Amino acid sequence: MSTVVTDIYAALKSQVSTTLGATFHELPRKYSPGEGDFRGIHKAYAVVQGGSTQNPILDNKCYMLDQTFEILLTDRAVERHGNDDDQSDAINNLYDKAHDIFQDVIRTNLGVDEIAGVSEPRFDAPEFFENGLVLIRAGLTIKYAQALS
Repeated sequence: MSTVVTDIYAALKSQVSTTLGATFHELPRKYSPGEGDFRGIHKAYAVVQGGSTQNPILDNKCYMLDQTFEILLTDRAVERHGNDDDQSDAINNLYDKAHDIFQDVIRTNLGVDEIAGVSEPRFDAPEFFENGLVLIRAGLTIKYAQALS
């Protein structure tokens, strides 16, 4: 049985954690990030798998897939000064962290032999939640080979 998707997911999650450092914690609800109790959590992340599309079969030994992954980065930005400066600072810091993650992932291919390349880094617009949470979604596409068994 193949474990290539599991290996890529684990390597991406590990790289995100390493790049962000100890001040970030894993998001408790990655599929519904605005819900839940965020007391004590100011900076968090999650890695979510997206869909994949097949590229033409290279030969009779393997096929190629492009799979999307989404990296969620959050911070709390409670408006303290009567303006949006705290939210702007949080958003800018999260985008900077996402750029660091993109660079590390693209540079290393996550150390997974089956990865043929990383492409299409992208950001969605920031999301804001009533509990003061600011969320950005950063996506990328990983092309990998899957051996035919």
